[in-house]
Amino acid sequence: MEVEWKVVPITKEEVIDILSKVPPEQYRDKFMDAWSIFKPEAFTNMGFSEDWVSQFVRKHKSDGTYKGNITVNGKVVKHLVGIESRDVAFRIADVLGLEEAVDEALDKYGRGSQLETLAYPIWRAVNK
Repeated sequence: MEVEWKVVPITKEEVIDILSKVPPEQYRDKFMDAWSIFKPEAFTNMGFSEDWVSQFVRKHKSDGTYKGNITVNGKVVKHLVGIESRDVAFRIADVLGLEEAVDEALDKYGRGSQLETLAYPIWRAVNK
C-alpha cells in the first residue's frame, strides 16, 4: 500500500519570512543533519505552522542493518515517528524556485549529500 502525501501549501514569501528570522546555528542544527529524525516541534519552533509541518511526519522503521537501524539513547528501536529534514528542505527549495539545487540534490546518493546540496542555496535565497 502506497502512502499518500498530504500537501499543505506555503508561499515563497512565508518561507522567506520564517527562515530569515531563524538564527544560523538553529538552521544548521536542522538543515545540516540528515541522520536525525526530528520531532515536529523542531520546525514549528522555527515558525512553520503545525499543519504545514505535519505533512512531513512519517513512521521511520529500523531495517536490521548497521546503517538502517534507528537508535534512541544508544538502543535500537523498531520505529520512530518524526521528520527527516531532507523532506522539508526539498519542499522549501521547490517553493523558493531553486530548481537547479533540487536537480543537483536528486543526482546525489545519500541523505547527507542531498541535504547539503539544498541547505546552502536555501540559506542564500532567504538571506540575500
